[in-house]
Amino acid sequence: MGIMYDSDEAAHKETREVEGWVSRDGFFYAGYDAEHLARYHGSTQRKCPVCGEIFETNGYCNHCAQIKSHERFMAMPAENE
Repeated sequence: MGIMYDSDEAAHKETREVEGWVSRDGFFYAGYDAEHLARYHGSTQRKCPVCGEIFETNGYCNHCAQIKSHERFMAMPAENE
């Protein structure tokens, strides 16, 4: 099983000269959105907020991606023959 985005293994809070977050592979993030960046970089899997499917962090949820693709296709204007 991979490392989920919201797991304690993905990232942890740490104070160096400034307070920030450290991803599981040692990258330090400080400032705005630091927790999200550390968790995103330190995780291997995420849970889709729409359907709940588990997918790779650097990919897209298959179910929702197919729905979005179909919606984009259906929104295209039809070409008259």
